[in-house]
Amino acid sequence: MICLVMEEWNLLGQVLREGREMGMIRSRVGLTLSAVAVSVLLASGAGAATSRSAHVVAPPALRPDIVTAIGDSVMIDIAPALKRRIPNALIFSQTSQQFSSLLGPSGLLAQLRAHRQLGQVVIIALGTNGTITNPMVNEAMNRLAGARKVILATNHGPKTARYAYMINNNRSMKSATLRFKNVVIADWDKYSTPYPGWFYSDGIHMVIDGAGARAYAGLLAVAAAR
Repeated sequence: MICLVMEEWNLLGQVLREGREMGMIRSRVGLTLSAVAVSVLLASGAGAATSRSAHVVAPPALRPDIVTAIGDSVMIDIAPALKRRIPNALIFSQTSQQFSSLLGPSGLLAQLRAHRQLGQVVIIALGTNGTITNPMVNEAMNRLAGARKVILATNHGPKTARYAYMINNNRSMKSATLRFKNVVIADWDKYSTPYPGWFYSDGIHMVIDGAGARAYAGLLAVAAAR
């Protein structure tokens, strides 16, 4: 009886030892599998990050071979003369176009950049149809990063309450020279004020390719050539 009990006790001890060993093996296997799983997750995460970073595309560089001119109906008046003075100019003018149309991810500046139609010299002659604020100018300049020169043309119009916003526009544009070294002001308002005969009765628009239009085109061409 004692021998049987001892044999059973030894058998029980062997089973327990084997059970502990199997448990340790399972534990070690579990830890190994966990470590492998973590490594796979980290590797896949790094691969995804690398894949994402590989798809980040820098915006197209500005072209050194063109001058981009953007304006409203006043630029339509001067377009023929401007093209003569700056043969490599790409002119984007539209009636009632406002400065705000330049901005945002789908704005004109983003579109022109995406289509490689922005030059290292950019002329902006806007503001007769709406306001220009400092934050708007800042955003435009950010979207023109890499430009060698950005020419901002001041607004000219009747000095009445109705067009008081043009005075504020001119202040916003002029103040940009304090924040951006590549901003040049083409002061059309100051240049044209002594010549009221250049303008139609609205004091803003001119005869297409007339004396005023040629003078405005010359002012912009000189600023671009500096």
